[in-house]
Amino acid sequence: MKRLLLLLVSLLVVLSFGFAAGQTDDSAGTEGADDMGKALGLYPEYFQFASLTEMEQVTGKTITKFNEAPELAALVAKGELPPVEERLPEQPLVIVRNEIGTYGGTLHTAHDGSSTDVILTVNKFMEEMPYTWHPDYAYPETGPNILMESELRDGGKEFIWRLRKGMKWSDGVPMTADDYIFWYEAVAMDKDLSPNGINSFKLKGEMGKMEKIDDYTLRITFGSLFGYFPESIAIFRPGPFIPKHYFENLHPKYTSKAELDKLMKEKGYSDWVSMWNGSRTHWAVENPEQPHIRPWIMTTDGRAPVNRMVRNPYYWKVDTAGNQLPYINEIESVLVGDMEAKKLKVISGDVDYIYGEMLGLTAETFSLLKEYETKGGYEVRVSPGAGNNQGYINMNLAHTDPVLREIFNEKDFRVALSIAQDREEINEVVHRGSYIPSQINPNTDWGFTDPLFKQYTEYDPDKANELLDGIGLKWNSGKTVRLRPDGKPLQLVMVVYTARGPWMMEWAEMVKQYYAAVGIDITLKPHGEGTLNQIRADEQYDLMFHQCFGGMPGYPAALRGELMPLSRDSWNISPAWGKWIVTEGAEGIEPPAEVKRLAEIPDLFRAEASAKAREEISKEIFEIHMDKLWGIGGMNKNPLLTFSPYSNRLKGQVGTTWAVYHHVPAAWWMEE
Repeated sequence: MKRLLLLLVSLLVVLSFGFAAGQTDDSAGTEGADDMGKALGLYPEYFQFASLTEMEQVTGKTITKFNEAPELAALVAKGELPPVEERLPEQPLVIVRNEIGTYGGTLHTAHDGSSTDVILTVNKFMEEMPYTWHPDYAYPETGPNILMESELRDGGKEFIWRLRKGMKWSDGVPMTADDYIFWYEAVAMDKDLSPNGINSFKLKGEMGKMEKIDDYTLRITFGSLFGYFPESIAIFRPGPFIPKHYFENLHPKYTSKAELDKLMKEKGYSDWVSMWNGSRTHWAVENPEQPHIRPWIMTTDGRAPVNRMVRNPYYWKVDTAGNQLPYINEIESVLVGDMEAKKLKVISGDVDYIYGEMLGLTAETFSLLKEYETKGGYEVRVSPGAGNNQGYINMNLAHTDPVLREIFNEKDFRVALSIAQDREEINEVVHRGSYIPSQINPNTDWGFTDPLFKQYTEYDPDKANELLDGIGLKWNSGKTVRLRPDGKPLQLVMVVYTARGPWMMEWAEMVKQYYAAVGIDITLKPHGEGTLNQIRADEQYDLMFHQCFGGMPGYPAALRGELMPLSRDSWNISPAWGKWIVTEGAEGIEPPAEVKRLAEIPDLFRAEASAKAREEISKEIFEIHMDKLWGIGGMNKNPLLTFSPYSNRLKGQVGTTWAVYHHVPAAWWMEE
């Protein structure tokens, strides 16, 4: 069913853009537009070509002349910038769309200054990975991106990466195999920066080996089969490369202690690791001085009152008419107060595009945006997307209070908390009926249809009381609260993750009332992402009320930290158990056998090149979680309730609305 929906969305996308001929704007070359778009109709089957050579092999056409934005051409004429032919690699990536865009314009958006918005407004909008997925996600294969070519050898134990000769960082310095080797040696294999290595490069607890063959060729080898490696590297995360020329003086292995101490003093750091992390663009940290390979260059830190991103003159992708991307001159993001303020910016027509998740993917938000579409001059586009389980509750299973630890580890206690909630009522009150009651599940056909994920979601307070009675949690004399085995009232603090929207507190307040009805006294404490993560890492919590992602194609549960013990201090189920797994027993608390089994699954999953075999392996993850019910699922966001508003003047968007960095936003353009 889901794949059918995706294919229908793909078809609608193609039909909506048509097979139009190229534009006539003088600022972008249009030769080849008819051939590549209208006559051949290559998109979406061919959404890109790895190189000019591949394009010629498929189409018989070749690009003989490159074009650039007028602003860049003016700099070339002044001698302030090399010609476009010298800025592009010998074999640029060729983006296929059914229209040729025009240069110019500013894309307007907004942010609230939070870490989440830095990730979604900046990093997730512009990130580039070695491989990429099809923008529609209807096709399971990954394709080349930064890599011009990747060759699998020895059944999946060895990979040969061929880079783009002449590709450059945003400051014009060549990007070569040395930048990958530097990342491998200085970051991935450095115990101070990566004490447990890099998960996407690990197999059976051992890091793969990266070697330089020549300036534009690398060999990555593993001790056993790693069939999933290309997909693993295509998932959003900082890539396996870093500009050596910028970072080598920040690392003790590459510079003298005297120089390092001097630099730390100048930058105000007391240790080199903090200086390194503060200088590196990484997740929610944005360093505008760091060279990169993204389509636009940040001029601010991601949290400024006005964030500006200007065109990267060394960007390495072109369209089928030889125009260097990106088309859009710059992106401007204005700081506003909160999520509601961002919505107001959209409906007033002040935003050209914003990632839907930044507005709260709720039925109420969708209705609001749809109501003001015409007035605001935008279109709300919907497609299947990643469905998080919201209202997810987990408890500190390794609590420092031995009494609470014993209570939390009783499965009947967790079942009681699950069935004490009236999810249907919550759904109507908080989400206007747009969510789906469920335990945490994979975002696949199996996850939507198997009764396994509906267990313990029916409201049954009588049964909840019976289970709580059965584990010895007696009522006090006034029957106002249950008592712990040591005679103290069962009073718990629930940390509530509020970054997704104010409705999380509304939902949590209802859960508090349901729990009070069965004798559990809950105090709610709202927290944003940063503080919640720290509370979890410090293991200073009773219950957490937040969200959990069960995975989907491209983002499998087996390789994510929500259900799997992959992190030493932030595993949702139990940081202490996760720490024990990651450190191989050196830290944390020894978990039950089922957790140890979970820890074995990622390597089994990674070994398989077959998507079907990986799906079967993944089922065991959910069978374990559904059997143990370590975390209590709330409700799934309807996968079709994934949307983003796009200004009517913004053209060239394709693909699902949530996986924006696979769409190639550099191929979007503004119709003034």
